Amino acid sequence: MPEQIETGTLPQEIRRALASPRDGIRQWGIQRAYQMGAAGVPLLAEVVNSLHSYYAVEIIHCLALLDDDESLEVLCQQAHRTGPGSSDPRCVALLCLAYRLGAESTPDLIQALESSHGVARGYALICLALVGDERAWSPVLQWLASYKAGTRHGRPLAVSQALSYLLRVSDEARPIGTVSDVLRRRWSKLSADDRDWLAARWPNLDDAPSAEQASAWTIPAFLTFFDDVRAKRAIDVGDTPAAARQLRS
Repeated sequence: MPEQIETGTLPQEIRRALASPRDGIRQWGIQRAYQMGAAGVPLLAEVVNSLHSYYAVEIIHCLALLDDDESLEVLCQQAHRTGPGSSDPRCVALLCLAYRLGAESTPDLIQALESSHGVARGYALICLALVGDERAWSPVLQWLASYKAGTRHGRPLAVSQALSYLLRVSDEARPIGTVSDVLRRRWSKLSADDRDWLAARWPNLDDAPSAEQASAWTIPAFLTFFDDVRAKRAIDVGDTPAAARQLRS
């Protein structure tokens, strides 16, 4: 968490910067509010819904690096945000919750998985595969049981993440055989890419991969990315917006 700085007239300066149409000035406002720590969160919360999604995502990245209750509340709100321009902030907020809370983000991830937002469901599965605990077993199994592939081709991301999660948390109460049964029933609903992926990694549904093998299907870069964000946000932009150009380097 950044060291808090003296406030004085700074909040009003930051508000003006956040309202500026100039990218460099607005970036300075975001960074300076972040450097205020918990005291800067209300300033960011005031504008996160009204700014273009690009800046909203920048703000959400900052909130992921803090540890106060208010920033966490804003992240939770963003993770379930709806309306025009909400898709990117919503999905990034899910990643931020997984990064900040680990397994404790599971209830929010379940809520996203059960939403009508297809992209958010995909991000929820990515996060659950990485950090979700056993509370998501039934929702993920239900998702898999109702999954129907679309026409888009490419890496079978959603199915692989769902299976990685299910295999990792399986035990006597949550048997792998249940997952195998669902795959058999839904085989015709999977895409050709899904089936090819399974044939290469789980060729015999009666002989499940180990949890270690299934963990290799996850995408940790979605969360280790925040290490780069932390390094970027460590830059002291000073007391004037001119220094914000460092953030774009």
